[in-house]
Amino acid sequence: MEIGQLKQLLIQSWDLLTCAPGLRDEWSEENPSLGQCAITALIVNDFFGGKIMRCMASSGSHYYNLIDGKLADLTVEQFLGEIPQYENGEERTREYLLSNEDTKNRYVLLNKNLQKTIGEELTPEERLYIKSLVSKSCNTCSNGSCRVESFEKVGLDEHGKLQGSSCLGWENNRIIGEYKMLKLNKKNCSTKNICKS
Repeated sequence: MEIGQLKQLLIQSWDLLTCAPGLRDEWSEENPSLGQCAITALIVNDFFGGKIMRCMASSGSHYYNLIDGKLADLTVEQFLGEIPQYENGEERTREYLLSNEDTKNRYVLLNKNLQKTIGEELTPEERLYIKSLVSKSCNTCSNGSCRVESFEKVGLDEHGKLQGSSCLGWENNRIIGEYKMLKLNKKNCSTKNICKS
């Protein structure tokens, strides 16, 4: 997956509940990246690695990514033309961002939304291929034939990475999207206007 493809999927996945609480009164479908920067930076880090960075903008702190030394900011449009103060950016860890309970909860929600979006984007051929990778499809994850690990609930491991699934069978868009996410190529940053040197 290229970062531009991830951005298009995120645009379809951001919503009012993934927006930072203090900006929800201003959030709209016309400006969907508003209040999404911290959790988006975490998702980009999941796919492409690199560093999570924090700088200031007129509305407060702003998060973005550095991937192989290139700036990647998937939520800059929220500022309607303003350029954040990238030159004063400082690295922040996943642990730092996820120490905020609201950020953690919104990150989990955005990941679920993204998995569903990816699942909806799959072609019938991709669905059949993914289903073929397990010996039997399952209607529930408790019937013993499903090879996808399931947990009571989705959560974060000790490194702040998402774990678990709520598998309802292989026709479920979220579980198919989750499987597809695990298989996507994670190191490609070539889209103009998103990755800058």
